[in-house]
Amino acid sequence: MAESNLLVEENAFNPIVGVESVVQESSPITLDILDADIIKASDQWSRNYRTFYTNKYDLFQRRKKNETFVLGRQINEQEKKNELKPYETRSGDNVLYEIESTIKPLTVQRIPDVIITRPSDGAPTQAADDLTMIIDTQNKSRQIRTLLGLATKHLPMYFTAILKYRWNPSLGAEGDYEFYIVHPDNFEVDETCKTTDVNKMKHTTEYLPLTVQEAIMRFPSKEKELLTALRADGLVVGEGDPTTEDMASTFKIKELWSDWPKKQKQIDGSIKWEIISMVIWKYKDVVLDKMRNPNWDWEGEKQLFVMDENGAKQALTEDELMKMAMTGMTPEGVQSEQVYYNYFDSPQKPYFLFGYDQYNKQPYDETSRIEQNLRNQENHDALGKQILDTLRNRIKHIFSKEGGMDAEAIENLDLEDPKQHLLLEGDVRQNYMPIQPERPDAAQFNALNAERDRMYGIAGANAVRGAIQSDNATTNQIARESDFTRADDLVEETINPCCEWIGEASMQMIKLRYTPTHFKKIMGAKGLVLYYKLHRDMIEDGMEVMIKSSSTDKLKAAKEANDMAAMQMIDPFNYFKDTGKEDPEGRTENLMLYTGDPASYLAKIKNLGSTATELATSLNGAAQPTPDKEAAAPISNPTPTDTAQIASAPPTTPPAGTGEGLL
Repeated sequence: MAESNLLVEENAFNPIVGVESVVQESSPITLDILDADIIKASDQWSRNYRTFYTNKYDLFQRRKKNETFVLGRQINEQEKKNELKPYETRSGDNVLYEIESTIKPLTVQRIPDVIITRPSDGAPTQAADDLTMIIDTQNKSRQIRTLLGLATKHLPMYFTAILKYRWNPSLGAEGDYEFYIVHPDNFEVDETCKTTDVNKMKHTTEYLPLTVQEAIMRFPSKEKELLTALRADGLVVGEGDPTTEDMASTFKIKELWSDWPKKQKQIDGSIKWEIISMVIWKYKDVVLDKMRNPNWDWEGEKQLFVMDENGAKQALTEDELMKMAMTGMTPEGVQSEQVYYNYFDSPQKPYFLFGYDQYNKQPYDETSRIEQNLRNQENHDALGKQILDTLRNRIKHIFSKEGGMDAEAIENLDLEDPKQHLLLEGDVRQNYMPIQPERPDAAQFNALNAERDRMYGIAGANAVRGAIQSDNATTNQIARESDFTRADDLVEETINPCCEWIGEASMQMIKLRYTPTHFKKIMGAKGLVLYYKLHRDMIEDGMEVMIKSSSTDKLKAAKEANDMAAMQMIDPFNYFKDTGKEDPEGRTENLMLYTGDPASYLAKIKNLGSTATELATSLNGAAQPTPDKEAAAPISNPTPTDTAQIASAPPTTPPAGTGEGLL
């Protein structure tokens, strides 16, 4: 793809960083669709979305209620509505938050392993191994783990979670792709779609928050039209140049991805429909930019090749191409083809939607574990409040008028003051009687605990709760395993496909954008930093991104390995492998060496030699010429009582080592 086109795509795709450039009419991503048609369609799609999810699903109120209860803001809402009296207890035992904080670590504690596979008839290549290392390391990075954790929180609260990729030209020297979370409140889907697959939706809309300055930087050719629209909305004041305060004002624009059907009339008079994958940015009635999907190679590159004796295509070498250029003649048998640098089979929308409680009715989940527990949380709050209100009850003091105290005197009494004393006339037992307060009974505490247990059961969070479900060990283990099954199913439906999608999106962006060589830094063993070279040509046809093992598989394997180790029924290699330790072969070798020959083990880890003899030689420094009789004497291993072979000072020359590597 031409460099000028790449700059245009970068400018259009990144909502923050702008590069001023002009799209030429010859550009393969130029879109010749009328702005008026795009504006009408976009506005109608938004109205349909709002109407559908307001009238049929009450989506936005349900999201708000989920958020209120999980974040423990229901008491604040009650106080704003004056639903609580000053003396009433503010009970805040938030079981929903506790459950969600329990489930998230289970799902993202160990990110699944990703591998890049070749076709069954293809031989393993170093490129596939390097890509596996790079993408698997990327998926397990802190950034991706944070995004997956946030998506795990969003899904039960907002009935969806959205992850997106984009090209950011400001990353690194040559630009790079990145992933980020889109908040569900800033996203609209095609409500007629029955699945979470965005590529089966006719359109998606994301609302991008920008400042006025960022929008002008990004869409310089639309500055006048944009400022006019912003003035109409009161975001920019005055007709002159925007002030600093105006430029810092924040607003939202639409980023619309659509598979747009375009009608074309052929020469013979027939009608042909073309589905165009496109993206537009607009604010109100101003189309800021529009183009074909910038994450797809529409132009391709011409390549020359010849057919070998096996009928396979063989690309011309650089020497052959140079000879053709110098002579101006094309050798016999040379053919050409247009090669497109795409990993995907077709243009894709850059989003991944999480879904779990799907019933083939709409893109969002029909319900969630949070929503199913809302009533239980309300009951739990009511029980807790009732118990605390009862505990806060104080003794009721009943006075007789014959005791000599009037209403005003009693009102001024502070009966909670330990220094307060009373003087009554007549018989105290007849003029005063205290009423002891009611106290909560065992049934109330049992009901409170049962409500909590029920909430954990509905959410399937007992597996890592740490509580005993039954006095019977077998029953307890069955209950734990059932919740592990639910957690494994949740991971299989959400985390695993998302990790595959991240890998596939990375492969597409590498093949499309990595025209200059990029370097990926990976931390190797013993802190060694490795740099892997990446280029678009490394991605071959037929490569696939696959999940090797899920996170819950790893947790169960680690638990079983620890249990077997306690019974001494597992070998070191399988223990290290099942518990997810790095380099299980090396760890096993070190363990066996440590238990069998500690001196050789010390020599190995200090890089002083592989045997006790080499260790002693290293510790004594460089060998000096000695008489034959001394050379013939064997060198004994140093012992705690015989330190003759140990040098009095450490060697001054450090052992040879390696620095940063380049692969």
